[in-house]
Amino acid sequence: ESYTWINDLGESFFGPSIIANSTSTAEYALTVSNEFGCLNYDTIKVTVNPLEETLLLLPTAFSPNGDGINDIFRLANFEEFENYILRVYNRWGGLLYDNQGFNVGWDGSYLGVKQNIGVYSYYIEAQPINGASIMKTSGTVSLIR
Repeated sequence: ESYTWINDLGESFFGPSIIANSTSTAEYALTVSNEFGCLNYDTIKVTVNPLEETLLLLPTAFSPNGDGINDIFRLANFEEFENYILRVYNRWGGLLYDNQGFNVGWDGSYLGVKQNIGVYSYYIEAQPINGASIMKTSGTVSLIR
């Protein structure tokens, strides 16, 4: 089988799949042919949304030691979001923090008890103020004191 992709920007690609790196919306036409000369066609429109340029900037570590520097784990660019949901879990999957709002963040404690130095998992959903789609990510953060 052979695969030929052509977009309305005049770019051609070959193979069963492609990575669309275009900076503008484009329609891709796919032609598939086999050794018997049979052809099949399809099209797909790839929409580029320039509003998606907002990034979720999260620290990889924080130090809730009361010195006023990196004491809270939160979005570093929280002002670019209307609100967000932040959940933090311990290594056994226990939920330690679950909050939603503007500039919310975890102070490294659970029910008033300071948590141990270590690596914690997080999940975040954030709505950019520029109207882009809700962004979701997960990862780990190191708690140091």
